[in-house]
Amino acid sequence: MATRLFLVRHGQSVFNQEGRSQGWLDSPLTDRGKAEALVVRKWFEDHHLHFACGYSSDLSRAKETLALIDAGQFPMQERKDLREMSLGKMDGRKGFHLDPAVWNQQAKLYGGETFEQAAQRAILALYQIAKTHPGQNVLVISHGMILNLLMDSLPAVSAAWHDPDQLENGMVLELIFTAGKLWLSRIDTPVSDFVAKHNAEQ
Repeated sequence: MATRLFLVRHGQSVFNQEGRSQGWLDSPLTDRGKAEALVVRKWFEDHHLHFACGYSSDLSRAKETLALIDAGQFPMQERKDLREMSLGKMDGRKGFHLDPAVWNQQAKLYGGETFEQAAQRAILALYQIAKTHPGQNVLVISHGMILNLLMDSLPAVSAAWHDPDQLENGMVLELIFTAGKLWLSRIDTPVSDFVAKHNAEQ
């Protein structure tokens, strides 16, 4: 039986609101970010999804998101290897734009991670989590760049995939672990879907 991992990008943080890069720096959720986490929790409830366990990175924005979605329903654990990609000296910079064409060369200069380093540690963590929970549903709260790197690195069930420029807080990425391999299965956007439905009802 396949294991299903539901990866969620944390809710809006203070640094998101201020337009700052985050990386390994801590930044708590805003009120909007807390509301986004509750929207995701309701989305899981509406889809009758129950989890054996929840994991998050050890950064506060991810831990807060997990706690709000969990609401005491299942055990929670934190893992450093689910952190956002480190930008080194660029962490916390306002208006910083990461240029994928040159970042791997800049990473050593700034003391950050390359795309490959961040992707490898996150994928290894997900394989370990999946093997720990055979045949179960597991919730994992991580970060924007990590989700983007997973979409670039893992094979997809469907040829049609996600535009990385459309990444949003509260986005849900489903992975399936079967026959010893992780696959991208689907993407959902509970927060923007909720907003669109609310606006349509006005």
